[in-house]
Amino acid sequence: MSPFGAGNASFVGRAFFRQGLTSSLESDLVNGAVLVAEAGMGKSALVRHVLKDPAGGTLAIWIQGSPVLSAVPFGAMAPHLSLGTFADALSALAVLRGFREFLEIFQTGAGVRPVVVVDDAQHLDTDSALLLAQLTAAEEVRLVVLTRSITELPHDLLALGKDGLLRRIDLAPLTAAEAHGLCASHLGGDVLPSASRYFHAAAGGNPLLMKLLIDRSRSVGHVVQRKGFWMLSGEPPKPGRLIGDLVQAQLSSRSASERMLLETIGLGEPVPLSALLDLGNPSAVDALENDGLITHEGSPTGLTRLTQPLVGAVIRETVPMGRRMGLRNALTQVFNPEDEPAAHTLRWVEWALDCGSPVSSSGLLRAAAEANQFFDPDFAIRTATKITDPELAVEATVELARARMLRNELEDAEDLLSGLIAAATSLQAAEAAAWMSARYVLAAKKPGSRVGKYAEEWRAAIERIAQQPDSDTCPEQLKIARESNQLLEYYALNCEGLYSRSLPGLTAMAQQDASTPVNRMLALALLGEALAFSGKTESGLRASAEAMHLMGAGGHATAVHAGLVVRRHLELLILGGRWEQIEAVLALYPFTEPRASTYFGGTVGLAQARVLCRQGRFDLALPQIGMSIEALHQHDMEQLLPLALGLGAYAAAVCGERELAERYSDEFEAGRATGHAPTLMLGRCYVVAARAAMDENSAELMKLADQLASLGLVAVETQALELGLHLGRVDLLLRLAETPDQGEGADRRILVRMAKAYVEGDVEAMVSAAAEATEGGYTLIAAACLDSALAYAQELPRHPQLAKVRRDIIAAREQLSEVPKPVPALAAGALPQLTRRESAIAALVRRGASNREIANELSVSTRTVEGHLYRMFSKLGISRREDLPKLIGK
Repeated sequence: MSPFGAGNASFVGRAFFRQGLTSSLESDLVNGAVLVAEAGMGKSALVRHVLKDPAGGTLAIWIQGSPVLSAVPFGAMAPHLSLGTFADALSALAVLRGFREFLEIFQTGAGVRPVVVVDDAQHLDTDSALLLAQLTAAEEVRLVVLTRSITELPHDLLALGKDGLLRRIDLAPLTAAEAHGLCASHLGGDVLPSASRYFHAAAGGNPLLMKLLIDRSRSVGHVVQRKGFWMLSGEPPKPGRLIGDLVQAQLSSRSASERMLLETIGLGEPVPLSALLDLGNPSAVDALENDGLITHEGSPTGLTRLTQPLVGAVIRETVPMGRRMGLRNALTQVFNPEDEPAAHTLRWVEWALDCGSPVSSSGLLRAAAEANQFFDPDFAIRTATKITDPELAVEATVELARARMLRNELEDAEDLLSGLIAAATSLQAAEAAAWMSARYVLAAKKPGSRVGKYAEEWRAAIERIAQQPDSDTCPEQLKIARESNQLLEYYALNCEGLYSRSLPGLTAMAQQDASTPVNRMLALALLGEALAFSGKTESGLRASAEAMHLMGAGGHATAVHAGLVVRRHLELLILGGRWEQIEAVLALYPFTEPRASTYFGGTVGLAQARVLCRQGRFDLALPQIGMSIEALHQHDMEQLLPLALGLGAYAAAVCGERELAERYSDEFEAGRATGHAPTLMLGRCYVVAARAAMDENSAELMKLADQLASLGLVAVETQALELGLHLGRVDLLLRLAETPDQGEGADRRILVRMAKAYVEGDVEAMVSAAAEATEGGYTLIAAACLDSALAYAQELPRHPQLAKVRRDIIAAREQLSEVPKPVPALAAGALPQLTRRESAIAALVRRGASNREIANELSVSTRTVEGHLYRMFSKLGISRREDLPKLIGK
């Protein structure tokens, strides 16, 4: 049995690297490993866990490199030596003999070579490095080398790696899942996934930085615990002293040229690679890149950023003003920031303002827009309030309103936006004011119909500007503006669920190819929504996917509407059952921005919970929904809280949490939310289904389904019918079986197949529908198919072939054991419907017949009668045979 790896169970993540290190210490091909990673990445912690013995001791000899002792011969090895004279300390032979004596005392067992770990090996003196290299090559020890920089290792240790005696392991940052586990462990409770995403992104996956940042955030109230869940609140804090000390220690270990480059990038990132090469030694740039401190974007100029966002934050907080000005003056000698695209101006403008340098109003406006785009409302307000050009006043006010909305200062945002469209003197300003006003409607929980009012105001502004005597607008600009105004009108119709009115225009606009990439992107996104909610899910997904592609290729111009496009695409993926694509969308802007976690925590958590619910994993979904609801109470830019409350009520009801279900249901009703009507209707479906699950009124859900069908909201109607089916309403199968058009949605297609098979008595077709549902990820529908198939098969006469079918159904259902059985839903005061066979058995029981007499009367086995009685007891909520006649009598 291997002596290594006893401490793995208590270590968070890093399984791949633990295994790599363990195999390096056990291998006959190599004599150890070199672990390369920056400070705080957990090199020492990883080694300590792998080398921890079962008794709690250690299996290693630790040697600590130090910059103070790097020039002292054998200075790092002194603690492990017992030498008689000073001359012995300078004798390589005496030191070798003394260290071998120490190794003999430290032997861990017969046949096991001692393990020597060298921490901060980049500071190890050359004499100690040579001695350890000799012992490793002679296979007297196993060697583990920990270093921040592979290029700074002593030559002899570096040669061991080149010769293949040590295996190089580059310790990567924590994954998102590992970071979530670390956050939960460090905070001691459930953590909203968006919070762990923030800490993971802000710290670059560095475990030590993550822990320090969590502590810092907790101390200033940026991460708070609400109803048992840890989540983000407010703006991120400045790094603070502990994080600053760690980063400063990292910077102090670099050369002067490297520090100058790091500070320059931190103050003005991104900086073109060509400018960095003109500023400093090219070898310094290479060293920073090799050590993973900087990264180059794939742009023509090779824009360079710091790998660690916190390093940049510390630099911007600690570099003295005089040095800031000097670094900026040096950089402007080789690079003009005006040459860069507008999307990369934020840090440049901040640097200029800090140094007291003038910035044009157009530059300030670009920086304000970028700050809002990256969810930094404080800096957006700082820059927008400095704009003095009257021609940019409306657009500056738009950015101010956007920043106020991010800060949840909705009344201030409304005041800023009031009359702003009418005040616009340019087409561009009017467009910005109109779309921001529409965004405010959802953020402020106003009726979606108000969006149409803003579209009318914008249309009037376009015509007013076009008729101005001094207007310099050309026909093409007017065409683009009118087209964008039409899109806002279609957006207003979609918000009200009036897809039959928006679809023709959106379809025509998509077919004719809109005049700009932004307008085409918006047209496709809105068209995808209208198609999907109208029942044409596949067509909607194709349109939405094209919109996503245009957004990714459009840069800053399309990023303004990123929230609208991504939110709708996410909704369509959920409706269409494309579970595997959802995480890929959550890895895109805006969700990837560290600061975005505060604003989209509820959106992300709710999307993941909805997938779990549609797969029947209500036990896993319920806590996720609870966390999402708390996050949406803080920031709900798309009015998703009603949907979250409805879903939470239903999940709680299914899980037997009646009190929680009632609380969520009551909050839904008290909210009286307005906004995006289809989303609100979906939330109401869940609330009504929750009440039905609590035995209040199942008929209300069917009425709601009828209403949805009349409105043309096929996707939401399908959800309502599916919920009814999961609540045991088998009569819904008759309604579904009569559906003439199955539509494009996979869920509806499977439900219709199942219903027709049930009506036709085709058990095998029901099982086939269940298999299709399982393959598509609709495990909840699959379970319903199998439950219905089994119930029907149990009613059929005994036959060897049918017995096998029953066994196959039971086996398939057991594979979906995590999916709950249907929850019986009753009309007010009503009893569940019994099948024909169950009704016959109930009548015989009422006449006093025994099980054997019933079996003889119906030509079935006694066991079959017992099985029917058991299911009847469960349906009717009784436990004794004597209660059956009384209940049936009612």
